[in-house]
Amino acid sequence: MLPASRLTSTAVAQLVRSNPQLPAPFRDYHPYVALSALDTVHCAAFTLVTVLYQSEDCCEDLYYLTFAAGTQQLLDWRQVASRGMDGQWQAEATLHRDVIGRLVVTELVDESEDEGPTYYRDSVVIAYTISPQGHFRSTRLDSIRTNRTRTIQ
Repeated sequence: MLPASRLTSTAVAQLVRSNPQLPAPFRDYHPYVALSALDTVHCAAFTLVTVLYQSEDCCEDLYYLTFAAGTQQLLDWRQVASRGMDGQWQAEATLHRDVIGRLVVTELVDESEDEGPTYYRDSVVIAYTISPQGHFRSTRLDSIRTNRTRTIQ
């Protein structure tokens, strides 16, 4: 079930008309997905909006959007985390702030080519910061791919 806090299709369409560079979940908005604004932080040069995308089918994504202060002019956006599963894919992300204030995201993604017992797991750790002008910077701190085998019962 989709949340009651779902942004209206009209509001999302207006945002996309003003900012066509928004990612696909904004451009392809329909009744079986939800975009919900979770938080808004006003800074001197920009406003940061945290948006949760939820699909009735499979997954959730967390986006950060920055807008020029007092406007709907998009400065930058990032998809910072994912969670869900669909077919031979599943993902889970954890987020925390490190000691110097960066948002550190660790994402584990399992994927296989077919329904057999073998698959691979990607583990990626990325640190995000926002410049004083509202632009995102990301630094890959670690990544590893491991081959795995499921126990089939």
